[in-house]
Amino acid sequence: MDLDNVSLLAQQIRETSKLSTKDAEHLKSLRIQLKNPVLPQHEIETRAGSRPPTHEEIKKFEEIESIKKGCYNTSEDKIIVHNWEEFCKLHHWDPKEVEPFLLLREENKTYIRSKRERKRFVQFLADGLPKRTLYSVYHRFRILYADNFQRRFHPDEDRMILDHLEHNVNLDHKRKYTDLARVLKRTRISIWRRYKLLKKKRCGR
Repeated sequence: MDLDNVSLLAQQIRETSKLSTKDAEHLKSLRIQLKNPVLPQHEIETRAGSRPPTHEEIKKFEEIESIKKGCYNTSEDKIIVHNWEEFCKLHHWDPKEVEPFLLLREENKTYIRSKRERKRFVQFLADGLPKRTLYSVYHRFRILYADNFQRRFHPDEDRMILDHLEHNVNLDHKRKYTDLARVLKRTRISIWRRYKLLKKKRCGR
């Protein structure tokens, strides 16, 4: 298999993991039921999951509750896992089919169309975590459920990153990190950080 052709490999992965029409329709019309009333600090963020809270949103949050930062402990992880399992039971979804909820969208198509419902999903996950922002909870959920490697980058991976980002004449700039993340089974942020490091090392020679 030609590992240099990242775009083609990523397209093949997207095709094999594509949602069935039935599941896609189910998500499109999904109306999320919450187990408990949402805490006021979890109503503040407007772009839950997709962007970090703004300075103003952080200020409003901390007027209600102090924000807990840093690593998640085992108890917090268990809460997120339990909430995901409860969400699946309540909404008749297979918990193994987690990918649509890790991305919430496929290319330019949104899995859950309503912004309100996407926010309610993250609020569901955040139930029982009053000191964590919605963005933080969703980011942790993705780490817990994404099938990503937690190991050092191999030289072949570094070569692949550089070739794809710097020498691919057909590079889709909207998907450049996403495609690499799919093929290398890493997060987009780890690919971005690695590329920055590789460029820094090269300039320091």
